[in-house]
Amino acid sequence: MTTEKKKSCSKCGETYPANKVYFRTANTCINGLSNICRKCFQKQIRGWKLKTGLVSSDHQFPEYNFSVDRIKLPKLPKFSLKRYQKYSSDIIRTAKILRQGILKRSREKKLTCDKDILTIDYFCERLSQNSVCECCGRLLNLCSKAVGVLYPDSATVDRVNINVGYIIDNVSILCWKCNAVKKDASLHELEQLYNWMIYVKM
Repeated sequence: MTTEKKKSCSKCGETYPANKVYFRTANTCINGLSNICRKCFQKQIRGWKLKTGLVSSDHQFPEYNFSVDRIKLPKLPKFSLKRYQKYSSDIIRTAKILRQGILKRSREKKLTCDKDILTIDYFCERLSQNSVCECCGRLLNLCSKAVGVLYPDSATVDRVNINVGYIIDNVSILCWKCNAVKKDASLHELEQLYNWMIYVKM
């Protein structure tokens, strides 16, 4: 006569028969059974519900049947796709990258930043209205690409006056090539570069 295998609950320490009656199934655990008994699991879920006011869905815990009435999930603030349905996914993604970039650079260089104005919405609207470089007129590449990878026609945010931060009247959307050429050069330095290029070509 074979004796039934036993399993101890890692939470309460009680020992029960190692079967699905006392333990939930879990593919990542030894013998395919959870390390927490069903009794402790039930207490854990009840504590979570009291703390958060939420209930877990049936597909998340298929073997657990709540005896209490279901509570409707509250509408939590989150990034709403419906809000951005009028924009393409590429515009939304590019707007996020531009927004993250100005926030990062303003922190690193301790620059003023109108972060309440220069939002994802702002950049989405601006890119949808004009998707060309404001300097050379090149069509901006808004296709999905890895974050941090820049191409000559990638969209970038430029500070028109390098002595001023990211404020609404001081930002332009340029292609990466124009932004790289301009960078922090003064008008006089750019004029010298232009004259030199004309002279060399002659």
